[in-house]
Amino acid sequence: GQINWRSESPELLKERFLARLRELHGDVPIDFLYDADRTAWHFVGDLLQAARDWEKEAAVAKHLVAATLTARFPDKTPSIKPQDHTNSQADESGDFKVGDTIFHVTVAPMPALFDKCKRNLADGFRVYVVVPERVTIGARQNAEQAAAGKIHVVSIESFVSQNIEEIAEFSADRVRDGFYRLFSTYNERVNAIENDKSLLLEIPKNLIPRSSR
Repeated sequence: GQINWRSESPELLKERFLARLRELHGDVPIDFLYDADRTAWHFVGDLLQAARDWEKEAAVAKHLVAATLTARFPDKTPSIKPQDHTNSQADESGDFKVGDTIFHVTVAPMPALFDKCKRNLADGFRVYVVVPERVTIGARQNAEQAAAGKIHVVSIESFVSQNIEEIAEFSADRVRDGFYRLFSTYNERVNAIENDKSLLLEIPKNLIPRSSR
């Protein structure tokens, strides 16, 4: 039957619109905007929200953290695992390992994850749980119940933006370049290991150096 658009809530209208776009366009890259006047933290949050709108947040989060670790530690490239190979709730070794630290990246931290963190700690590893800002409070509460004072819980927004700011030595122009390199690394990773090319990012044009346009 015909949809009475006037009676639909804005949230439902948005979901119908996005579902139709996914149906029509399939593997189009995730599109988002870069506003230099917004903080790096908020920019990462905008990207995660765009990925969430397209129901791709979990995969984007993992690849984004991996690209950040690669940018920060180029000689210690994180392990390469496609999104459907593992997830933070099931893989005992976590998503990434740098030095003696295991990183678990998830958008929905469940109690089983923190049981695994306890086992990681017992095995002598340091543990980071990296989650979206909106779930950090609950994740920290669960972390404290599992192993008080022993599990680092950080937001993806803070983890990515702080690393980019530090690599850029807190220079606005270098932050812009840092994000461009970050997203280029992200796309290279997705192209190499993922069949789902809709996980690629459409890098905003105002982030792309003129020499690369």
